[in-house]
Amino acid sequence: MDDPQEAWLPITESRSGNVVTAVFHLLSSGIGIQALLLPVAFATLGWAWGAICLSRSIYMAALHHMDSCSIA
Repeated sequence: MDDPQEAWLPITESRSGNVVTAVFHLLSSGIGIQALLLPVAFATLGWAWGAICLSRSIYMAALHHMDSCSIA
């Protein structure tokens, strides 16, 4: 490590990641616990109520996104 910019970052000392670890970290940070709890929610609520709650949450997220992106 001859580059001083790389030397001060402790995370750069052991860069041993690959495409699989990068995809895992991107998915888990972007999706997070919601995707991990989705099967639990469907098992608890059943298919009908699970689909209704999932559709409603997607609709509410879309409304929030449209509201936060609108220019007033």
